[in-house]
Amino acid sequence: MLSLLRRPQLRRLWLGEAISLLGDWLSYVALSVVALEQGQGAMALAVVFAAHVLPTALLSPFAGVLVDRHDRRRVLVGTQLLQGLVMLAILAAVATGAVIAAQLLLFVRTGVAAFFAPARQAAVAATASDHEIVDWSALDAATWSVTFALGTALGGLLAAIDPIVALGLDALTFAAAAAVLARLTPLPPSRPPSHDRAWAAEWVEPTRAMMRAPALFEAVFAKLPIAFAGGAGFILLHLVAEDVVVGAAALGIGAFHAARGVGAGLGPLQSRALLGRGLAAPHLSRAASMLTLVGIALFGALASQAAPIAALLLAAVIWGAGAGASWALASIELMRHAPPRVMGRLAATDQLAFTTTQTLGAFAAAWLANLAGPGGVTQLAVAGGALALIALLLARRSLAGRLLAVARG
Repeated sequence: MLSLLRRPQLRRLWLGEAISLLGDWLSYVALSVVALEQGQGAMALAVVFAAHVLPTALLSPFAGVLVDRHDRRRVLVGTQLLQGLVMLAILAAVATGAVIAAQLLLFVRTGVAAFFAPARQAAVAATASDHEIVDWSALDAATWSVTFALGTALGGLLAAIDPIVALGLDALTFAAAAAVLARLTPLPPSRPPSHDRAWAAEWVEPTRAMMRAPALFEAVFAKLPIAFAGGAGFILLHLVAEDVVVGAAALGIGAFHAARGVGAGLGPLQSRALLGRGLAAPHLSRAASMLTLVGIALFGALASQAAPIAALLLAAVIWGAGAGASWALASIELMRHAPPRVMGRLAATDQLAFTTTQTLGAFAAAWLANLAGPGGVTQLAVAGGALALIALLLARRSLAGRLLAVARG
């Protein structure tokens, strides 16, 4: 995996993402802590979560078209610079106590970020060879794991001191990432810009590609069960941290997220080893989904029994291992099966489906928590995770395969 970093183009893509991610996780914890300190409850946490992911979903269709039409380097650099400016505005809003304004600005920042992920995935697909994609996905997942673990742990520590510090560092990371990505060689679009086609017409080709290739369809939609469970788990994790680590919720949030991050690095590495032994990626992907649901259900069950923090951390590692492996395997399949002409739009479709489902899970958990208190979220995690696990065990085909069969009539 590390040999890929000897190539300047891949090294810059990797480093730019790593720097940006590290800052993202600092503010991820800091803004959650601000919401808890304001006493706004589970629904405020759901709003923070939605602000981190929902604009990405809503703007993904536009992002996919833009990425396939324009130089990916310009898109990558531009998104980082714009996010850095918005982050400074968020910092000012939090410093003046304007929490609602900070949440609205977070929606704007995440909307800009919607253009980054498809551009980066399309850039990697155009740069790495087919046999390098597996190694890149494992390296990418390990990087996400390390930055998530370090960023959330450091974010929890800094937020316990003052959330402003974490937000300021996040703003600086965007500038640093833009400087690295600006050194990329040009990444031309998959086809020249076209102004004679309606926006909706741009989605005919990627839709047909998914309908014709079940493996591609599954790569895009296979993660929906864990997306819903993960959104609900986000609310659960924060409320459990507030209850378990009394008086230091920021440290608890950082620790639990960091444990998830450790697992998210271990899962893809193990998946890569199993792929090397000849196991099929779709089968491994379903196993990873089951592991994710087991981890979330276990975390909820242990929380309801007031288990030791060490046990909760272990459950978070299992949760992260399944989620990380599932994401890496789906990414490998997407880059393998997606036609280059529509890579940006298919990556955007993946992003749209995943983040929308995550948001629904978070609001479902917040609604239940408001009805029954934190114990209600625990029950949602246990019951929902168990039911989803049973459904996956009993299904002879994947959820994505069933959806495709219905779509084909």
